[in-house]
Amino acid sequence: MCNTPLPPWLLVLVLLFSCVCQIDAYAGFVVVTIERVIAHDDFDPGAIFGIGRSDADFYADVNIDGRDENNRDNYIGDEDDISPNWKFSKAVDLSRSFAVSISIGDVDGFLRGGDDTADINPQGGSTLTLQINPSPCQISGPVSGNCGDLLVATGNSYPKAEIRFRIEIQDLASFPSLPWDVVPADPAISESFDPNHLLLNPRWGWQTQATTSAASFGSCSSVAACTQQFPKNDYPGWSVPFVCHSNIFGANGDGHTNWEVVTYRGPINWGGHQSAFYQDDDYNIELDTPTTNGFASGGTSDNTKSLELEFKASESIDHFGQTPYWKNFRDAVDDDDSNPNHVNGQEAIVIGLLGLDRVHGAKSELHPAYAMAIHVKTDPSDDQWAIFARNFGNEGMCSGDMHYADFRTLTFQLPRLAGVAANVKPRVVSSNFFGNAASTTNVFVDANQDTFISFGMNPTPNNGDEGDRISGELHLSWVPQGTPRRSQVSINETSEIHALAPRADEGDPEDVLGELYDSLTPAQKEIYLAIAPLQPPRTDDSIPRPVNILSGKPAPAATKPPLFAAKNPLQEQRQRGILNGFCGSFSGQLPPDHAASCDDLLPFTRLVHTGQEGSTGWYTNPVTITLIAIDTSGKGIDHTEYQIGSQSFIRYSSPFALPQGVSTVSYRSQDRAGRFEVTKQATFRVDTIAPQSSLAIGLPQYDAGPPVIISSATPLTLTGTDSGSGVSSVSYRFFPDGTAPNAYTRIPGSSVQFKLTGPDGVYQVDTLVTDVAGNTLTQSRKIRLSNSADLAIVSVGVVSPPPPFVVVGSPIQLVVRTILVNLGFVHPVDGILNRKVVDTADVTLTPKDVTQTETALEWKVQRTRDQSYTAACQKKGSNTVTFTSRLDLSPTPGISDNDLSNNQKTLTISISCKLPWQPGVLYHIGDEAVFNGLLYVCRQTHTSQPDWTPPATYALWARIPVTDEWAVQVIYKTGEVVVFEGHHYKAIQGHQALSVWTPPVVPALWQRLD
Repeated sequence: MCNTPLPPWLLVLVLLFSCVCQIDAYAGFVVVTIERVIAHDDFDPGAIFGIGRSDADFYADVNIDGRDENNRDNYIGDEDDISPNWKFSKAVDLSRSFAVSISIGDVDGFLRGGDDTADINPQGGSTLTLQINPSPCQISGPVSGNCGDLLVATGNSYPKAEIRFRIEIQDLASFPSLPWDVVPADPAISESFDPNHLLLNPRWGWQTQATTSAASFGSCSSVAACTQQFPKNDYPGWSVPFVCHSNIFGANGDGHTNWEVVTYRGPINWGGHQSAFYQDDDYNIELDTPTTNGFASGGTSDNTKSLELEFKASESIDHFGQTPYWKNFRDAVDDDDSNPNHVNGQEAIVIGLLGLDRVHGAKSELHPAYAMAIHVKTDPSDDQWAIFARNFGNEGMCSGDMHYADFRTLTFQLPRLAGVAANVKPRVVSSNFFGNAASTTNVFVDANQDTFISFGMNPTPNNGDEGDRISGELHLSWVPQGTPRRSQVSINETSEIHALAPRADEGDPEDVLGELYDSLTPAQKEIYLAIAPLQPPRTDDSIPRPVNILSGKPAPAATKPPLFAAKNPLQEQRQRGILNGFCGSFSGQLPPDHAASCDDLLPFTRLVHTGQEGSTGWYTNPVTITLIAIDTSGKGIDHTEYQIGSQSFIRYSSPFALPQGVSTVSYRSQDRAGRFEVTKQATFRVDTIAPQSSLAIGLPQYDAGPPVIISSATPLTLTGTDSGSGVSSVSYRFFPDGTAPNAYTRIPGSSVQFKLTGPDGVYQVDTLVTDVAGNTLTQSRKIRLSNSADLAIVSVGVVSPPPPFVVVGSPIQLVVRTILVNLGFVHPVDGILNRKVVDTADVTLTPKDVTQTETALEWKVQRTRDQSYTAACQKKGSNTVTFTSRLDLSPTPGISDNDLSNNQKTLTISISCKLPWQPGVLYHIGDEAVFNGLLYVCRQTHTSQPDWTPPATYALWARIPVTDEWAVQVIYKTGEVVVFEGHHYKAIQGHQALSVWTPPVVPALWQRLD
């Protein structure tokens, strides 16, 4: 911009302040003077019943470079031709062209349907828009000329009017500012504009001259006598006379007087947080602005060192919990920290609505503060800024409007870190921003440049609702990557921290409310909190605002953001609630030192109920309603009544319980003056009964159990029912019996079908049904899953003859029994039974191998299979024979035997081969022989003779017993026990038994034991 031709008066400033060539803007004033307005049509023809004809009531609305000014409050009445000499002035950036728009309005009352707007545009239309080129100063548009010329514009359609006006540009030094005009900063102290085209560090008109005392707005005889900039007033939306009061210009001085949105830079200090229960819920921060002629720029006699920044917590920081700085700041404020997050003394850039708080002695403030960037740390490796931005905000208790600054892009110009070389380009180490709406976030960094961060914003709603809001942190590094980090250095170390001066005005609204609240008894406080509206719960903004790194510096805003104000219904509701709360607490009779009257207030009925509402809006325990009537007017309560649903109203006498289901309770109280309060309603959803469930088991199903036996193809259907809130979800899980349970599978709705999977075995199946209210029903059962066979051999044994197994000469028949069973597969299956014999050369068994198909083996049904074997001896002696039975699954696609360890069993027996006694045989001691089926052992070597049979020759043969029964010819040793005729005897001498030596008759040989 240094090559831009400059007016002569600015060349002087260029020589004096070389910094002008380093900025993109220079300031001057635009003055629009409307010298004459002439009506060319009848503006007030008396259109309603021919009544009300009068001359026009003209006023002007002038927009200079995006900022509207109007003097409707000072219209000139009943004149069709006026010469008002109205002046509208505004500080603008003279380095570029800008627009000026003029409209002429006619004040009409309600009967005439609202204000008319005159057609003053020669090209048609109610607005005359002109383009101003400052150097050389020329005007173009529907009318054109040079700055300072008298211009005339006349419309061409009904209702048309003619205006005569001038547009002039004046430098800062020559502009005849009034004491309370907002003027640009002293060029020796600050640039004039920020990147948003807002005035940067502006001052009041009285600060353009040297002075020893700060001015007071209270000394003005009228607003027009002190400023030519038409500030707007924001009054409380509802009368709270004991809270909002002022003696400035009478009763209408209550509230705030606002000029425009501006930007200031300077150190900040914490001022406090006003209660969300009975005060503004504002965060208060003091901003030390640049000193101009001995006083803080923008200050007043009530605040000579600093401006107060205010922003309502519920509109801003209550939603800033996603990033560490703002969450820690909020938590520290909640803990009454006097220096939350070490904010005192830190440098900040603040954008806000500049105005006067007319309730607090007309002190100046930025309220609402729309945006703030705090220089949190000055560590070159972590240069941190904490930032929030928004385009809306109210002015607290003594206001009624929501104020919108319609930024489409809000930009902060963050100064370079002190002490860093100019050629160093910073890096964005990290950024973390969140908002309540999606839009762009851009950052530009470069050497020899400040850092710019811009937030895109959506159009403001302008209807009392909240607009866009962003918060987060930006971390820059001024050192090359890989450089070790330095210790953190706080900006506080170089900033002056001053103590905050207490407010001097008596009857401060917040103090009045605080003292009044503190005077309440616990019971009164309970009433107050029941009536007064509570702040909404904190909900952190969660929409990410990722940062884009720009390659070029963002262009300055083309125009200032439009400023709108709309009535804030939530603010009015809060004001009414606070007065209702205090009147109710004092039963309609406020303390005498408070001027407010409770006479017009209606009764208030408080509903108290038992039970706790769940997250789904249902109560799962009984709900009993208690109605408490509160006398807010002092007239007394006549009665309270209620209705449930569409029933008739019932006079309330005692607490009542609500039925199951959804109930809407309507309730109200009547005072003794016969006035009902507005009927209130509360809806309760009550469901205290658990849901029901059923688990249907489909087919195939093979055994009713318990446990029931199924396969993995068997469907299980879980169904939930609930007569109250309805079924929300059904859940199931299954796991091997005796193991740790797994997580439930949850299915929204009232029914689900599932199947068991996993290895065969017994499973525990758990079901869970949850209704919408949160009641649950859990049930469990055991189910066996079987998908593979488990064929088993139960036993192998000889069923005949009984042991011992002795073969004497001719072969014997052995019957071996195999018991087999299906233990696993629930379907009937086929198997193959293989039986094998392992014998010796001395004893042989036939057959050796037997294979047999077993068809349709059923679950748990045992089968017995007997096989006969012929045992033949080749020579005498004892021989071991092994029988093996094995049961295998017949080949079946998709089926396998899951346990092979029980498919086979083996039986081993001993078979003795004995020869019959024969004469003429040489027998040796110990040889055995069988005679008449009895077994004998040879006692002496001899050759047998026909008459030397074993029973006849005791000296040659002894009988071998096969049982414990006493027998003749058996040689008994001392201590052996036998059974004779049912009694037990013990041998007391060794001997060979004779037929006449039975145990009872030879006590010398046997001792009876029982």
